[in-house]
Amino acid sequence: RVASLKEELYERRREETQQELSDLEEYAEAERQRIQEFIENYEQKAETGSNMDIAIRGQQERLDRLEQRIESRRQELERKAQIVSLAPEVENLCFAFPV
Repeated sequence: RVASLKEELYERRREETQQELSDLEEYAEAERQRIQEFIENYEQKAETGSNMDIAIRGQQERLDRLEQRIESRRQELERKAQIVSLAPEVENLCFAFPV
């Protein structure tokens, strides 16, 4: 019984972690695209003569920070997946004391 509970906990934790990793990747991809669109827009403006160096650099730094946050969260989720709550092993014991 305890072993099956451990297995259920492990499986549920693994599924939850996989879902969170999937959600994280989906979010990261959407943010990457959004930031990349800003960069491309600023680069087009720069081609027409506007000084967009600071704006482009700012978005590139934003993209770098995003990647760092995503990697940090991914590592946190992977650590979480490795933690399995261990239920105490219970033994059936009976103490009989003479009266």
